[in-house]
Amino acid sequence: MAKAAPNPHGSVGDPVHQAAADRLVEKLEKKHPAADVILENKSIKKQTGLNVRPDAAVIEHGEVVEVGEAARTNKDGTLVAREQRKQERYKEAGIPSTVEKIPPEE
Repeated sequence: MAKAAPNPHGSVGDPVHQAAADRLVEKLEKKHPAADVILENKSIKKQTGLNVRPDAAVIEHGEVVEVGEAARTNKDGTLVAREQRKQERYKEAGIPSTVEKIPPEE
């Protein structure tokens, strides 16, 4: 019997996640108007050594200057464990991160 896909919407996430990621990109575009590019759901391993694909990554002069994640939260508003681990990795690497929180589904 085949295993069910962890997310049938793929790496871009479900429609709620996609909408939050779109809001996040808009915020980062306003915050970094001089950015060379804002990558969406693309690897930043080449620039940072981190094997992650943030929802948004601001690139200026070939360097990642900030990342953004649309992140699910627990009922108490804290980030779910996988999202918290990502934030810790960004912090350890010295990469500023912005989070667009997605409340838990009821």
